[in-house]
Amino acid sequence: MSVDGKIDVMVNEKPVVLEGTKQTGASLKKAAIEQDVNIKEDFVLSLELSGGKTKLVGDDEEIEVHDGERFLATENDVKIDVMVNEKPVVLEGTKQTGASLKKAAIEQDVNIKEDFVLSIELGGGKTKLVGDDEEIEVHDGERFLAIENDDNS
Repeated sequence: MSVDGKIDVMVNEKPVVLEGTKQTGASLKKAAIEQDVNIKEDFVLSLELSGGKTKLVGDDEEIEVHDGERFLATENDVKIDVMVNEKPVVLEGTKQTGASLKKAAIEQDVNIKEDFVLSIELGGGKTKLVGDDEEIEVHDGERFLAIENDDNS
């Protein structure tokens, strides 16, 4: 802990300075929001533990925070509206892979196949390929293009 009682932690890979070691999930999220971390108060907060594990931190749960701790705040079972080939698709949760996105689109009657090549529209005529195993964070209103794979090599 620094001399002035401030604790430096990370929330979603962004630095957040907390006042004192005693915090709740709600106070931690509030501090992160005030310091321009793009989360909302109803997000689910978890503490990153070693070995890729996480521990949920409830809004009313009192925890003792330490310098350098890392927290993850994610939307809870949120529905995300995107477009795939100009057709609306509703996704469950912000974390998707290329494969999960195509699967959801197919289930919602978008006329594509699982082996189609998926890309995200970046605007200005630019696109970026999204691999089947690539994990991406999707946002409301994003636009995707899925086209037949015409690679005959």
